[in-house]
Amino acid sequence: MNPIIIFGVPDFRALLYAPIGAYWSGNLLVAKIMSLVIAFIAITMLYRWARRTCSNETALIASALLIISPALITQVDSLSAGPYILLGFALGAWLDQAYRKTDKIFGGWYFLQMIWVAILSTIHP
Repeated sequence: MNPIIIFGVPDFRALLYAPIGAYWSGNLLVAKIMSLVIAFIAITMLYRWARRTCSNETALIASALLIISPALITQVDSLSAGPYILLGFALGAWLDQAYRKTDKIFGGWYFLQMIWVAILSTIHP
């Protein structure tokens, strides 16, 4: 199963699923497990962000509701872009925080954010 055939050339998910195609060709279970791991990494990053900006209880409840949400479960099951976009937003928030800590106005963190926005726009269907 080649992801470029399914998702098309400009989709960045084709590059994300390439290692799965190399080692476990045609195994959809591995692709779903990878999407689930990506979703859990994103939820962990968003939990840490919410714990830092809100209370600990709010972050825990929001993360638990996101884990059991039917939308996330459906996105993982159908290999949709949801977990990857969720991870993209979490990494985007981290990049924004790193950019705001620096003294340079248009430094490397700014352009890294712009590249990250371009990558995320290719993931969105």
